[in-house]
Amino acid sequence: MREAERGETANRAAYKAMHADVKRDVSQEFLKRLRQMAESNQPNLPGFGSAGLDFAAGVAATPHERCIAQHAQRLHANGIGGRDLMQRALSEGLADMRTQQLRQVEQHVYLDGGRGAREVMTAVRTACNGVAEQLAAECCGVVPKRATTATRTRIDPDEDLAVRP
Repeated sequence: MREAERGETANRAAYKAMHADVKRDVSQEFLKRLRQMAESNQPNLPGFGSAGLDFAAGVAATPHERCIAQHAQRLHANGIGGRDLMQRALSEGLADMRTQQLRQVEQHVYLDGGRGAREVMTAVRTACNGVAEQLAAECCGVVPKRATTATRTRIDPDEDLAVRP
């Protein structure tokens, strides 16, 4: 990767890629059901026989949804509930998704990357840091959604580009 493509540019590309994956693999119906379950099941003290979260068979249909549901059930069993349950389950599930994707990228980079493979993987990991947490917070409504397209200033075709002293 060129130096100019690192930093915020690479982070934006990683965000857009993971946002597209989440949009494809985690349905709005699943998020709605998770929100309802998290808000209706108040947290209990760990180990005091709290009723497990019950996901209907057809709701958690994709592997990523099942992973998020498993995290939610584990967190609920540990006494976490409400919005915190939803955000932590999404964050951990999306972090698992990111880890799987990084492993796939790593396989390709190390097989075909040559001498610069280590630097490329370091840049990819740096670009992906915090993306899962950002997306989880957006899905829960904690933070406003980030623009998935690059924001550009408007260009005036008649602008005078001459350099003046």
